[in-house]
Amino acid sequence: MSEKNENMGLPEGAGAVEAIRNIIFGEREQFYQKQLKALESQINELKRNLEEQTSALRKEMNEQKKSFSQSLKKLEEGLENRSVGIEHLINSITNELEERLRKVEGVKLDRAALAEQLEALASQLRNE
Repeated sequence: MSEKNENMGLPEGAGAVEAIRNIIFGEREQFYQKQLKALESQINELKRNLEEQTSALRKEMNEQKKSFSQSLKKLEEGLENRSVGIEHLINSITNELEERLRKVEGVKLDRAALAEQLEALASQLRNE
């Protein structure tokens, strides 16, 4: 028993025990190696799926962002056009009101002049 097994550095007779141990634990190791490979394969598949989903979500997000930006730009242009239209309408109404005011002031001045003339005539009639 003091002699060493050349292959394993174990005493004679220990080779059989080691062979049995290798059979028992070797099968377990192979089983665990298969499970490990299967898990690694699943992890890689999950990583690929996650990358694909992330890429698809980024693409969709960019499309929605582009669509939203376009809608926002159209809305802004529409509001700007409405603002310009409202400004023109306000200017038109202001001009019309200013014209009416000038007419009213003209009529007021005409009536004031007429009132002065009537008063002068009334004064002349009183004096006569």
